[in-house]
Amino acid sequence: MDTAMRPPADTQGAQPKGFVAKLLADRHSVPFSIALHLVPGAVIVAVYAFIAAPLVRAMNFPIFLAWAIALAVV
Repeated sequence: MDTAMRPPADTQGAQPKGFVAKLLADRHSVPFSIALHLVPGAVIVAVYAFIAAPLVRAMNFPIFLAWAIALAVV
């Protein structure tokens, strides 16, 4: 294998720890799976409601732009 494609020697065979290990596991618990599905949507809605919508309304642009801003930010 080319040296540009090879990971550094100190990381070869290293196992991920903590949150990354949970994400890469073969199976997740039900609450963790539910959180992985719902949290990104909740963050998008929060950015829309508290940041993007007031900003777009203040600039008198179409409100659909607020969704585009929220999706780009998140």
